Amino acid sequence: MLTRGRENARLYRAANVELIRAKDREYYRKNKERIKTYVKEWKRRNVDHELRYRLKKYRLAPDEYRAQLEQQCGVCAICRAEHGGARSQRLYVDHDHQAGMFRGLLCSKCNVGLGMFHDDVALLLAAAQYLREHLQPEPRERQAIREHVAEC
Repeated sequence: MLTRGRENARLYRAANVELIRAKDREYYRKNKERIKTYVKEWKRRNVDHELRYRLKKYRLAPDEYRAQLEQQCGVCAICRAEHGGARSQRLYVDHDHQAGMFRGLLCSKCNVGLGMFHDDVALLLAAAQYLREHLQPEPRERQAIREHVAEC
């Protein structure tokens, strides 16, 4: 049960959505740098917060994620691309959409790729066959990465 003050505040917010948004935008415009600095510092102090949030739906703990990352030598389970600290370089949780079971960690491209093929092994094999038929020599950098990761 809401107190009278809370109920009044809720009703005010509901009736003045645009006014409140305008005030919020103005506050952000005036305090942009201070807000950015605060958010950056908060994220630095709460490193596991985002990771816990992302892992929650897979029922995976940050320690389990890190153990899997170490087991995979910090690389994508498919293409072997190295894991970086940046958001665009992190490894994502791959899971079976039917059973919901955790399978491994993938880079963004491989994760999206599997999703585009709907985790259909027959489709993936057909795509692999297509690529084999139209094979080009592998670039030297890619070969060097594969050899480095194979040593891990």
